[in-house]
Amino acid sequence: MLCAFSLEVPAVTPSEGWTAAYGVRTQKGWTQEQLAFEADVKRSYISEIESGKRNPSLDVVEKIAKALDVKLGLLME
Repeated sequence: MLCAFSLEVPAVTPSEGWTAAYGVRTQKGWTQEQLAFEADVKRSYISEIESGKRNPSLDVVEKIAKALDVKLGLLME
């Protein structure tokens, strides 16, 4: 006997910290590619973080904060 059910997974949305990071990035006139280079991560990873598809590790958050010259706490909100 088979059971039919649907599993709904809530969408991941960007946190306020990543919205702020996007704002800082665009204020600097940087592309995702430039931020990725400065933070030493892949551009696709930056895209996934900004779109809420992925949550970065603390190591990556630190790299991005350093690249953007912002406090780590801003990205952790």
